[in-house]
Amino acid sequence: MPRHSLQATVLAALVVPAIFLRSTLAMADPPPKVCVVVVGDPDADVRASAMTLADSVEASPALRGVADPDARAALRGERPVPEGMGELATARRTLHGVDQDATVLLTVGRSLGCALVVELASRPATTTLRVYDIVHETWNPAHDVTAIDSTVLDRWIIPVAHPTEPASVPAPPAPPDNATPAASPPAPGEAHDARVATPAAPAHTRSNFLVRYWPWFVAGAVIVGVFAVFAVTQQQDPSNNTVRISVVHPAAP
Repeated sequence: MPRHSLQATVLAALVVPAIFLRSTLAMADPPPKVCVVVVGDPDADVRASAMTLADSVEASPALRGVADPDARAALRGERPVPEGMGELATARRTLHGVDQDATVLLTVGRSLGCALVVELASRPATTTLRVYDIVHETWNPAHDVTAIDSTVLDRWIIPVAHPTEPASVPAPPAPPDNATPAASPPAPGEAHDARVATPAAPAHTRSNFLVRYWPWFVAGAVIVGVFAVFAVTQQQDPSNNTVRISVVHPAAP
């Protein structure tokens, strides 16, 4: 193989997988976005807890936070209200930490592109945390916490944002050959049929792991294929198998 062709092959082996990996990762779904909102009277303690929780969301690779700092401040109930955030602040003031907040949270969450909204409500000795699922429009159980830190994400927020696949119900074991299956008595006038249909096992759902990480598998396969082609072309390079023939003329008598 000529030298310039070999250099082109090496360059393709390095550049093409990188471009493909970048494009496939861009096609992958981004992490769910989480909004943190304070309900009721936004005292200094609950506002500080909301800020800590929002920072933990932003730092987590499994989640996304609200990018606009003015929107985050309006959701915390900061005063004065940031410019242009009057409607968001007004919506926050209508929240009371009850199930009826779902209508307002749907509007707020969808306007900010959030999949989850975390409500924080100040209580005499604790802070009540509730998570509302915008996608499925469902509430999750409330929790009274004494301190808001990054462990709150692992316990009550990330499991909601990334639910695990429900376990499939196994099919009942087949009866032994010599066993007589139980059958309901036949209706009057109907012939008795001793055959009993075996319930079909439920279909397995697609694994969340493969759905989330398929770009990495495809990119890895492309990289392996490129280097395999490179190795084959190296073995077939005629320059590596050149046979040199030397002709020696006999000396004159």
